[in-house]
Amino acid sequence: MRLFRIPVLGGLVTATLIAAIIGAPSPASAAPPVLTDKTPGVRTGQAEPVKPALPTNITAVVETSADEIKVRTPRAGGGLSLKLYHLVPGADAKKVLANLRTKGAVPAGTATEVRAATADWQECSTSYGSAKYLCAKTSPHYWYNWRWNGFDDPQVYFRDYTPAAWPVKASVAEWNKSPGVDSYWTTGACPTGGRHCVPVRAANSGANGIYAETDMEVDSVGFFIDGTVRVDFNNYYSSTDDNRGTACHELGHALGLAHNGSTSSCLYNSAVSGPDPRLPHSTDISVLRYILYAD
Repeated sequence: MRLFRIPVLGGLVTATLIAAIIGAPSPASAAPPVLTDKTPGVRTGQAEPVKPALPTNITAVVETSADEIKVRTPRAGGGLSLKLYHLVPGADAKKVLANLRTKGAVPAGTATEVRAATADWQECSTSYGSAKYLCAKTSPHYWYNWRWNGFDDPQVYFRDYTPAAWPVKASVAEWNKSPGVDSYWTTGACPTGGRHCVPVRAANSGANGIYAETDMEVDSVGFFIDGTVRVDFNNYYSSTDDNRGTACHELGHALGLAHNGSTSSCLYNSAVSGPDPRLPHSTDISVLRYILYAD
């Protein structure tokens, strides 16, 4: 039996389409259904993976590059906060950072490091091409993902507050194709009961050099903390060519992915001529399935 997930959530409707049933056994001999990554929203008692605790010597730091500013700060009680600012092509990262400091978005006295994307201290490489995931390069290794909370896969709802110019729904549908984590789009209230909610908003923030921002906090073992993960787009830079790719890019970060060196991935970490890549690459999907959300 082959099952397909179709997320269509205005309030909360989830349809599972049975495409084909071949050789179904008789009721007397029928085996229990096999729960796979094609069965969304099912509570199976899935245990959380065992993860190491974050070292206590993590410090606040800012990293700047031509395309992004990252701000990492420790959390009281353990864990850390991470803010990712996606810069518009040609933005002066120093000026953008100075503005963020003026607004208090960067803690006073936080050191600044200028690094190439290949030497990023918050991105860990994988064996899946040039796809990466968000992490702290510490010993022991420390990565970020959503809790299962007893479901077959973590349940992540993207609560869309944006206008039609930002194709969030289409991007969520693409990320939902990944086994290992179930992504849903909704304009209604996010469900509770162990499900996660990521608000996605857009506002005109003016010519600040920031196309989009994704914020997150993780606990002492690297699980995202509910209510702290959000995505914000800047309508000032809204572009028909690039909004789809930007939406896909930021939602990928909200699932735990970092950048990808492939120009075919919406998580590509540099500006391109013409429209931005709009879709996840197969290597992005592999990182979700086999690293961040491996059963």
